[in-house]
Amino acid sequence: ELDREIRRLLDKVGLAEFKDKYPLQLSGGMQRRAELARAMINRPRLMIMDEPFRGLDAMTRELMQEFFLRLFEENRRTNLFVTSELEEAIFLADRLVILSNRPASVREIIDIDLPRPRDFHMLSTPEAYDYKRQAMEILHEEALKSFQRSNAGEEFMEAYAKRS
Repeated sequence: ELDREIRRLLDKVGLAEFKDKYPLQLSGGMQRRAELARAMINRPRLMIMDEPFRGLDAMTRELMQEFFLRLFEENRRTNLFVTSELEEAIFLADRLVILSNRPASVREIIDIDLPRPRDFHMLSTPEAYDYKRQAMEILHEEALKSFQRSNAGEEFMEAYAKRS
């Protein structure tokens, strides 16, 4: 039973022919797909993923995000997805949770009300842009707080004030 599920997941993530390879023998995109398969083998109700598309080139990252969305649509599992990429968050999420500067706490929750299934064209819509602008304003405020507390804070704030 377990072997069958492993074969099914490897096939689902397009790695069936690489089942006997070690992770270091796989490309970055293949490694991320293997990580997804490994995370899904136990059918968790909640998957927590920290920057799962890190280190991928732009094209592979985009393909992996679309691949992840297809898996999500099939399985409808809850995912806690940590990313520092705003467009990625808007593309993948139903809810964007923005943390404050230190000490970290929930600063803002933005419900992402974009239709599913999604594709990358939706990132160029006015609605997606509005979500990005809203999140950027909050992140900008939090970044400024970080600089204000640092040793270089005064110098940075002077330079920041002169930018316009």
